[in-house]
Amino acid sequence: MALLSEATIRAVAIEAYGAVDGSISRIRHGVSAIYRCDTREQGGRVLRFTHECLIPRRSAEANAAYLEHLAAHDAPVSELVRPDGGGTVLSVPEAGEPFLATAVRELPGRALSPDDHDPKILGAWGKAMAALHVAAERFEPPDPGAYLDEDAHWHETLDALPIEDNLARAEWSAVESWWREPAIRLGDRGLTHADMNATNAIWDGSRVALIDFDEPIWHAFASDLARPLREMTHLPAHLRAAAREALLAGYRSRRELAVAWEETLPWFVRMKQLEMYASVLSSGSDPVERDPAGIRRDDFIAERRREFERHARKR
Repeated sequence: MALLSEATIRAVAIEAYGAVDGSISRIRHGVSAIYRCDTREQGGRVLRFTHECLIPRRSAEANAAYLEHLAAHDAPVSELVRPDGGGTVLSVPEAGEPFLATAVRELPGRALSPDDHDPKILGAWGKAMAALHVAAERFEPPDPGAYLDEDAHWHETLDALPIEDNLARAEWSAVESWWREPAIRLGDRGLTHADMNATNAIWDGSRVALIDFDEPIWHAFASDLARPLREMTHLPAHLRAAAREALLAGYRSRRELAVAWEETLPWFVRMKQLEMYASVLSSGSDPVERDPAGIRRDDFIAERRREFERHARKR
């Protein structure tokens, strides 16, 4: 698969998004490449160039509609920037390969890390998630079928597990039995962020804003809380309890979190752990950026399997 040339990326950044020549820098290269640039009067931009084999145009346009809705309804998010000429998603064909470009305003501040356990920061993160969910409740998508739903995503996890991995498949079946309870399936749900890892939360010293809306999923809103909670598992018990309470208190300050839903959070964490385990197995990726202290692939897999074993002994 061909990659976009630096010359094409530079031309798109300047001509479609008003980049100042010389300010364009690469954050990540590949079939899903991310760049940043300055503009003369409107601040920084973050540009994403993605091959359509990863995110089809229909999905990219649906994601852009969701992001615009969130920004218009006071959710703290990175605002979409439309290219010159209109639309929300720009086609960038090169060497017969279909690429898409989107851009958002660059947010001030720094990305969080799994080692952040300051109650003020975690409370702001919880509040930001709640504000996103308040806005998402009012979203009426022009193309509802363009978004993945939780059942399809959950069964993709099963499909990614090796047929001989009885331990992980037993864990999947245990979580599936819980997930099929009507109160869970039909409860408080909407279009979720679905990748609420720490690096997608930007802290500016007073509030948290959210980025990276490339894979929203129809799901229970409580599922978005699972990723921050699973990233706290490496903390000592006393810090972990305080961090959890700070996150949830921040959430409750903006949106109700019923006791019944709070009690489901350990299950959503198990679901997220299994999804990540399956993803790492199927892609062969190294989850360094996702885990404290740069946990390597083999260590990550071993930790998840020990966790699955603990759950199996309790059944």
